[in-house]
Amino acid sequence: MRTKTIKGPVKTVKLGFAVVKIYRTPTKGLESFTVTYYKGRDRTRETFSDLKRATERAQSIVNSLVNGELGVLELKGDDRLVYIRARDAIEPFGVPLDLAALEYAEAKKLLQGGGLVEAARFFHRHASKVTHKLTPDVVDELIRSKQAQGLSDVHIKDLKSRLTRFSDCFRCQIAAITPAQIHDFLTSLKLGAR
Repeated sequence: MRTKTIKGPVKTVKLGFAVVKIYRTPTKGLESFTVTYYKGRDRTRETFSDLKRATERAQSIVNSLVNGELGVLELKGDDRLVYIRARDAIEPFGVPLDLAALEYAEAKKLLQGGGLVEAARFFHRHASKVTHKLTPDVVDELIRSKQAQGLSDVHIKDLKSRLTRFSDCFRCQIAAITPAQIHDFLTSLKLGAR
């Protein structure tokens, strides 16, 4: 006499989006039940000797899935070591690991593949040498300097005329002005060839 095989789960436990199925999986003539669910992308199976224990475990798994407890990424071996080293390296700065990775990627893009540490060292060496001054203040300082050098009144008047236009256009930190902005300013003057 043949026994009828039941296909499909004997029980399905659902809560929200979470679904856990229990299958009858006889082993060596003994009754057993397998609880199946997905943990991330991986299908996970747990075997129990009776349906009651399998159902209790299935209910526990559904609750954990809904609460996001089983969606945690499991890292093993080298991946775990890399994660721990990265997390420990940025811990003193209070920056989340994902934000640090995004900032690193943006910096590498801006450096067009250049070294980030090398760029930071360059900035550290030269940043203290940059004087933060507004463009109109720099223009006034230059004109006073030229007057102190004893340049002619005509020359001083010419400098004032040209540089005042420049400082009126750029009322910002002079170090923030880009070469492209200077080019656009000079082009806008529409000066004829000499």
